[in-house]
Formats: sequence, structure tokens, C-alpha cells
Amino acid sequence: MQPELTQYALDYLNIGLVRADTTLKVLEWTPGATRFAAQPIAVGSKLTDVFPALATLSEMLTALLMAASDSFDLHKISHYQTDGSLVYFSLSLLRAFDDQTNQPQILGIVRDMTAEAMLEQGLTQQRDELMSLREKLHVQNSPLLTAATESATLS
Repeated sequence: MQPELTQYALDYLNIGLVRADTTLKVLEWTPGATRFAAQPIAVGSKLTDVFPALATLSEMLTALLMAASDSFDLHKISHYQTDGSLVYFSLSLLRAFDDQTNQPQILGIVRDMTAEAMLEQGLTQQRDELMSLREKLHVQNSPLLTAATESATLS
């Protein structure tokens, strides 16, 4: 497949890729990955510096490189871009191998989840507001229910 076509598809789907070696040094990346990086990506950058959410997951990264695990996913990572806008992304890490040396590597797949996260936040807020209204109605109706019960008892 033509690299330009592949890049077009990745851009269309808001997906970026980053590849790192066993020392977690970045080897290459696609432009889509830079949108979610905490710092500019460069060859030799530490993957945990580019994506700080990985900094506390050294055991999982080691398991991935040692073939104890094939992949792991992080969902709804939040990141403020340089323009101040908030984005959410998922980061899937897969064990891959170098074509020439057959050495293990990490392939990171970064996917924009901003629209989904914003929708979920809106739904959560609406649910919380409905629960609050339900509680208020219960409190307001409680005296009416008590009065109705007393009225029925007197009859």
C-alpha cells in the first residue's frame, strides 16, 4: 500500500502511530501522534516523556517487551494542547518486531477520543441532574404522601 494513502487514512481517522525500541526511545512517528504528545517528538525521545501517562506503567511496558503480554490499552487520557484546548485520546501499545533485526519494539497507536469523551461527560452530567431532580421531587412529595396516608387512615 502506498505510504501517502496510509497516512491519509490515519489522518482521516485521527490516528497517530509511534514506534519505540526496547529502551523506550522513539524511532519514528506519524504526524497524528504529535497532537497528543506532552512534548515535541524527536528520534531518541523517551516514550514516557512523550506520553507521561506511561511513566508509572514500567511493569506493563517490560511485560510487553518480554512477551508476557501482547498489548495493553489506556483510555481517555486527557491532554492540554499548546493552544489550551483539551483533548482526550486512547493509547494502545503493541509488541512489534524490527523487520531487519527481529528485535522487539513497541508500536503505539494514538486515537483521538475527544468527541466520545465530551459526549460521555454530557450524558453523565444529565444523569446527575436527573438524579438530583428525582431526589428533590421525593423530598417535596414526602409530606404529600404522608398526608394522603393519614387521610386514608382517617376515612
